[in-house]
Amino acid sequence: MWDDYHPYLYETTDYGAHWTTRANGIPDNQYAFVVRQDPSEPRLLFAGTRSTVYVSLDGGGLWQPLTLNLPGVQVRDLAIDSREGELVAATHGGKMSLSRAKGECDAVLRSAGLTHRAETPAGQLGLLDMKQLELAKALAVRPRLLLLDEIAGGLTEAETETLLATIRQVHAGGVTVIWIEHVVQTLRRLATKLVVLHGGGVLASGPPESVIADPRVKDAYLGK
Repeated sequence: MWDDYHPYLYETTDYGAHWTTRANGIPDNQYAFVVRQDPSEPRLLFAGTRSTVYVSLDGGGLWQPLTLNLPGVQVRDLAIDSREGELVAATHGGKMSLSRAKGECDAVLRSAGLTHRAETPAGQLGLLDMKQLELAKALAVRPRLLLLDEIAGGLTEAETETLLATIRQVHAGGVTVIWIEHVVQTLRRLATKLVVLHGGGVLASGPPESVIADPRVKDAYLGK
């Protein structure tokens, strides 16, 4: 049920033959993502929920919020470092409300050209969409510098056109793009500066047309 936010925490002591509910103290709107047991204190448990961390001192009999200075964000995973006595939480949202986070996601998908795939599982995406998804993941952290490594490989000419339009839009938005690519014609249509590396050093650098016309570049990469 997509609208069911109850925490479903259970314990079994007979390999699954019987189960006991262990969610006392966790509100009904706090579904749980993860439960971790302290390696040195078996009855000390931590649960990551949709807005904070809960702790139980009695093996899940009673949970209490462990909020302290933790912002109200989803806690998707927890790790316990028993040597250092530290609890590490993996969170999502960056202090955003759910509505704001959705807006941010929509904006990133739009920038990456994936709005039409917003509800499609990643495993069902084609090659171009997968490449754009990787691009969207990078754009989500609002980079000033974006590194691309042979992102055009394996694409058809039409798919390359779509990808070029997306990257051109990203660059127009103020993001510097460094693109490593063996599909030279793709770079030729988008790059403002081309750098050719050969033998561990810079062979040529400058406007794409002049670099591609350089006899040394032709000899090393394009053939005589």
